[in-house]
Amino acid sequence: MAGFAGGTFCTGLALSSLHLSPISISTPVSDAVTMGASLAGAIVGGILSFAGTYFFQSYANRLRQKELAYTLLTQVAAMRSEIINLVLHIRECERNNADVLLSSADYWKAVTPRAGNIPLRTLSEGALGVLIAHQEFELHSELALLEVHHNSLAEGWNEYCKTRRELGALMPVDKNKGTSLFSNLDTTKHPEAFIRILEANSLIISMLKLAPDRLLRAEKVAGKVGPAFKRIFKDDSFPGVVVTEVMPPV
Repeated sequence: MAGFAGGTFCTGLALSSLHLSPISISTPVSDAVTMGASLAGAIVGGILSFAGTYFFQSYANRLRQKELAYTLLTQVAAMRSEIINLVLHIRECERNNADVLLSSADYWKAVTPRAGNIPLRTLSEGALGVLIAHQEFELHSELALLEVHHNSLAEGWNEYCKTRRELGALMPVDKNKGTSLFSNLDTTKHPEAFIRILEANSLIISMLKLAPDRLLRAEKVAGKVGPAFKRIFKDDSFPGVVVTEVMPPV
């Protein structure tokens, strides 16, 4: 209501005529529970999904590491066997052909080649990485050295056999005695044969000096591989290389 009173303009408002309706926002209890349950379910589901993925990834990774470990064990066992067989063959030749071993210059006569080459081997980098990851540093170094020793012996023996066969092709057989063959080749007239004799004898003498030590080292490191992986995987059933003394007499 508005009007003039005493020359003054007045404004009045009848409060009784103004009604303010309260605003109310309500969520039914059942909806709130549903929302909370959905949120909790999503969180728990995410946790379970992550845990499941992590478990299976860890399990798969463990299986992969074990496969690498088995590969390494097989490779080490093969290296050890090849070194053993080489040493045994050389010693057997020494015993069987003692009649031609009049001096160290005659070893090329006594030690005969074998069929086939000794393969060069490369240890599994993945398995060596597992050793590093589990701080098996000493074993890692010993295995790396085993690879070098094995391959140097293999290369030396393979070259010896090649040179020895080439030499045999140059020398006519004049007579034989048991398993020994004899030739009266005059090396002064056949210098190429003389050179191969020197090469062959140098190679076999070098291997005679190195092979026994290489064999002992191979035996030592081969025996460590199984126990190391037993510790890593906490698995007492993990196999190992059974090491027995095989060093033949000199």
